[in-house]
Amino acid sequence: MSVDNDIYRAVQGLAGTDRVLLYDVTSADRPSRPAPASPLVIGGESWWQFVTRRKDLDDGWLNT
Repeated sequence: MSVDNDIYRAVQGLAGTDRVLLYDVTSADRPSRPAPASPLVIGGESWWQFVTRRKDLDDGWLNT
């Protein structure tokens, strides 16, 4: 088992759910907005990979 899997399983145990998404975005790829009031979010590749994984998990019941 890899270290990543160990961490993933540990977080699952702490969270008490099988659905786990770790925010693993690099500093260089972190999201930002061109202006505080702007709805536009700009981010790098790892940010958009995170968003895609987040959308895959979002069934409307993420808090259960």
